Amino acid sequence: MSDLSLFSQALTLMVLGMGTVFIFLTILVFITKGMSSLISRFSKFIPDEEQLGLSTPQKYFSHGNSTTLLHNKDIILKTVITAAIHQHRVSKNR
Repeated sequence: MSDLSLFSQALTLMVLGMGTVFIFLTILVFITKGMSSLISRFSKFIPDEEQLGLSTPQKYFSHGNSTTLLHNKDIILKTVITAAIHQHRVSKNR
């Protein structure tokens, strides 16, 4: 094989690979947009957490300033774990 033929095959393979990735990502974008529109259309039929009687983790963050909570990762971690345990126990009792 000559160098020109090898370069031509490499260029063809590169264009084919890049085209495949571009087509895949384009399809992925359209599918994601379609799913987003479906979710937003049918979200009015899904009850909120407050309507179901579930507590949200934001209630646990309302006791302090957000800037001080961001500096103390242990408090945030403890709060998130507490909220997750509470959510698990509430869903377990249904």
